[in-house]
Amino acid sequence: MKKIQFFLIFLLISLLGFGQPDFNFNGITMSNGLPHNAVRSIIQDNQGFMWFGTDNGVCRFDGLHLKNYNITNDSTSIYVTGFALVDNKLYVGTGSGLYLLDLLTGGSQKLFGNEISCVISDITINSSDTSVWVATNGNGAFMLHNNQLKQYDFPEFRNDISSILAVNNGDILLCTNGRNQSFFLKKSGSADFKKLVVENLPKNVSVRNLYQDKQGKILLGAWDAGVWEVDKNYKAQLLFYQPNTVSHIHYLTEYSDNEYLICSDNGLLWFDSKSGKSHLWVRDNSNSTSLSNNFVYSVCKDREGGLWVGTFYGGVNYSKPQISRFKNFTSLPTANSLNGNVVSCFCEDSQHNIWIGTEDGGLNCMSAVDNKFSNYLSHVNIHALCCDGDILWIGTYSSGIIKFDIKSKKVKTHYEYPKFPDVSCYSIFKDSKGRIWCSSWTNLYQYEPENDSFKNIKPLGGIVYDIKEDNDGTLWIATQSSGLYCFCPDKYYFKQYVTSCDSSSISHNDVNSVYISPQNEIFVGTASGVCKYNRKDDNFTRLNLKLNKNEISCLFMKDSVLWISTPEGLAAYSDNRFQVFTTSDGLCSNLFQPKSGLLTQNNNIYFGSVNGFCTFEPNSFIINDIAPKVAITDVEVLGASLVSDTAVNYKNFISFGKDTNSISISYVALSYCMPDKNQYYVKLEGIDKDWVFLGTKSKYTIKDIEPGKYVFCVKASNNDGILGDETRLTLVIRSNPFLSRNAFVIYFLLFILVLLTLKYLLSRKNDDEVDIKKAVVKKPENINNPIVASNISVVESHENDNEFLEKITKLIDENITNTEMTSTFLAEQLGLSRSSLYAKIKQITDNTPSELIQQIRLQKAQQLLLKSKLRVNEVAYMVGFSNPSYFSKCFQKQFGVKPSEINQK
Repeated sequence: MKKIQFFLIFLLISLLGFGQPDFNFNGITMSNGLPHNAVRSIIQDNQGFMWFGTDNGVCRFDGLHLKNYNITNDSTSIYVTGFALVDNKLYVGTGSGLYLLDLLTGGSQKLFGNEISCVISDITINSSDTSVWVATNGNGAFMLHNNQLKQYDFPEFRNDISSILAVNNGDILLCTNGRNQSFFLKKSGSADFKKLVVENLPKNVSVRNLYQDKQGKILLGAWDAGVWEVDKNYKAQLLFYQPNTVSHIHYLTEYSDNEYLICSDNGLLWFDSKSGKSHLWVRDNSNSTSLSNNFVYSVCKDREGGLWVGTFYGGVNYSKPQISRFKNFTSLPTANSLNGNVVSCFCEDSQHNIWIGTEDGGLNCMSAVDNKFSNYLSHVNIHALCCDGDILWIGTYSSGIIKFDIKSKKVKTHYEYPKFPDVSCYSIFKDSKGRIWCSSWTNLYQYEPENDSFKNIKPLGGIVYDIKEDNDGTLWIATQSSGLYCFCPDKYYFKQYVTSCDSSSISHNDVNSVYISPQNEIFVGTASGVCKYNRKDDNFTRLNLKLNKNEISCLFMKDSVLWISTPEGLAAYSDNRFQVFTTSDGLCSNLFQPKSGLLTQNNNIYFGSVNGFCTFEPNSFIINDIAPKVAITDVEVLGASLVSDTAVNYKNFISFGKDTNSISISYVALSYCMPDKNQYYVKLEGIDKDWVFLGTKSKYTIKDIEPGKYVFCVKASNNDGILGDETRLTLVIRSNPFLSRNAFVIYFLLFILVLLTLKYLLSRKNDDEVDIKKAVVKKPENINNPIVASNISVVESHENDNEFLEKITKLIDENITNTEMTSTFLAEQLGLSRSSLYAKIKQITDNTPSELIQQIRLQKAQQLLLKSKLRVNEVAYMVGFSNPSYFSKCFQKQFGVKPSEINQK
């Protein structure tokens, strides 16, 4: 199977640097499995898991599942105050001391319980030596380094430390708690802390949080006095303060360069230190995407750019990093809102205002200045719009054609039957020569301004949905049921294109839309896909979109990307690659309307749906280009988990018993933008030659495989099709010890001994019979002993097997250094098929060829280790193992002793 990678080739420009971020939140609470709704700390580990510290313990989230950890190893409820991560060890500050959660094993322990027994107020890591610094409420400060603990007392301040910071240069800065707050600094390399005076900082300022950004600036988060910046000489200046907006700062962090996030009792605040701009996100009961609670205690920006916010009463809030992709406008019960939701058509006037026709709310105009809406003709079902200077032509269902004055916002002329020869009009178009073309149910008309009437041009046999003009002045007319028409007005030349069994025809006779690019390329959207017109051959090429349903509503091209609306979402297509966006990507609906779309003069694209419309800028389109890591979360045998008490995602080797015939492996892509759109590929080395695409399935079951070693590989693509690296897990299925090679060697030797004993006894019996014959009567010499003949046949058969076994053993021994020696190699050398070789060796030894090769390698290794002073890794390479560590594991499993200890036995 080919490696599949989804990607878009359009220009990517991040919008985050041009204004405040736009956060829309989804909540995770106790109803979803969170152990408590108070979340004081959030961190992302090296693999990509999100960890939440709650008032009832630690919780891990992978995008699909929450897993709770009882770090106290009993039923005690414990609240978490902070996290710090060093490699695969998560230090957990709590209300009753410090704990360590080992991510490799899943085990936890309390650290220095006698020395650190009170509330942990803060934890930080000194990156220069990976020492852990802990601030407490009552025990002072501690340094943990190389399993040693050192305490720093501040008795004058009752050992009450509010925050501690490991500065980039190795210094340690802390501040005490209480009214007489003071700062202390321990210089890198010095033995103790010294009191520090922060100049210009008022005495009544109570600092609760110390933070250093990526540029090295130190910030102080004050309880009731805003945020202060401290320079390298520890002189403070006020950076941000809004006394009536933000109070009680719990935590602050950097969002991007010069942009910060403040967690407070009044919500989550963003501010730009350069521009001075700020924005506060709060709870809004009328908005389902607002914060769940205003008491914000923690915030974490993950590696994809997503934002995780911990609140005191509302659990965790998550905001995707890509919500600026689409802007949606729907009908809402507010003063400024679209009227009607079923959007059928668009038009742009000379002032760049957007006119929107709906089937259920009449005519809307969205102002280019402030995006405010105005509504007109609310009773009219509109299907076509066309701007002609200050005139807006409106085609309706059952109400003819309306001529609307854009300036006065009034109807100028209403063409109903018999002024317009039909009751409905689905398309109106103004060509390059200023001529107005329109349609009825089945006919094409031209408007004649000189007599204010409509001239019947030609019956087309179907409803005309769309009319476009190419660079040559030719009109291309899309119809329902009658295919596509090409019409040259000056020559009065018509040509019809319909579908046929020839793949170079259009794909369907229901044509919903036509798009003509600035380069004069013609694309046709039908009920069965997109077709591109080939001028040279006067035929069509059908694009391979691989959509579940190929009905095309509307299409436009920008920067070589074809944007296509369908009844199942919005697709972007380029160079035989495509990506589909749905409501999970922020669209207002997955069901888009036929020919309802607009590419504006400013290169914005609008698409109409049955639930309003969406608009976006293709040149500013943000994709998630972070390749996802995949973690293996569980391994089951017959439905029973083997790894319930360990962290399987950190393992790379699992051994199974001899009776294992069904293994289920669960895995997850650690991409949180849209977990339901992460897709997986798996391969079982030893069985599969190519990757197997599983779609969104996050569990794979392996059944009925022979004993041996296999490698399970899994990789995933994120919501935008970006493919990540593979994760590998070695699976070893042990064989029955009574069916092992050693057992069969013993069986074989015993069998030979029995045969030799039987032969000896038969020989003695024959000698006795000869003696009797000589003494009594000489019988005919040609009388055979059937028992002896049968035994000789058995001996000969087993002697042939023995010869074959000796031959293959010699062949393996001669090629023992070849790490690539496989059953295929043996079969070729012996002139046998792989199946014949497998059956022959299985019959003689009850081992597979691979097992026989490994056992002979290990026997040879044992001899070398006993007879020489070679090192273990040298012997491993001499007998064909490419990995000494794996050799040691196999050797110990085979002989019950490590290879390094062989000479000690």
